[in-house]
Amino acid sequence: MGERKVVNKYYPPDFDPLKLRKPKMPADKQVKTRMMLPFTCKCNICGTYLHIGTKFNMRKETLPDESYLGIEVIRFYFKCTRCTTEITMKTDPRNHDYVCESNATRQYDERRDLEAAEEALEKMKKEEEQDPMKFLEARTYESRREMDIMNALSEIIELNKLQAKPDTDKLLSDLRQKRQEQVDFQKSQINEEDIKLARVKRIDETEFNKHLEEKRLQAKGLTKRVRDSGSRLKPKFIVKKQVSE
Repeated sequence: MGERKVVNKYYPPDFDPLKLRKPKMPADKQVKTRMMLPFTCKCNICGTYLHIGTKFNMRKETLPDESYLGIEVIRFYFKCTRCTTEITMKTDPRNHDYVCESNATRQYDERRDLEAAEEALEKMKKEEEQDPMKFLEARTYESRREMDIMNALSEIIELNKLQAKPDTDKLLSDLRQKRQEQVDFQKSQINEEDIKLARVKRIDETEFNKHLEEKRLQAKGLTKRVRDSGSRLKPKFIVKKQVSE
């Protein structure tokens, strides 16, 4: 079992490494590879959407006649998942991206449009810096645009002032009505308080003192007997005296 793990190989005495020849690969040879789709595209034949991140078994080849700053351009071949139409795309080293070549259409990419707009703006600025006439035209256009914006703003402000002019008669009438409502509310509150005070019954001082006396006696445990007029209370126990003979 140990012989199969031997790393050293046998070299004959007449071995000459200079005589070894490396196999030459043809320039247009295609190599099979597995790769994920770097963008979302639509098949032009069947209309199927191939989404970004979908894995495909692709064939890649190096284009000998295309390069950018010494970087090789590689083309990839893959098939549609529905109609098996062969779609091709290639690398774009200049923009750090991929380009869809045939049988498919790449979908909208916001980042690419933003980068293209930034590049166009930078190019325009460079042209203005190099050409003084274009720089003067751009400055004139910007000043005219700013003047038009200021005039439009002033017109809008004046229109708002005219539309927002207050109506003094209406404001005075609303103020009078509000004050009248406050006065009516105060009068109604005063009338309600007078009615409540009139309904309160006054307690006579003698009745109040009598009520307090009864409460005090009840607290001590004594009950005051109420006597009727013209009648006396009879004793509960009658003691009879014995007569001596």
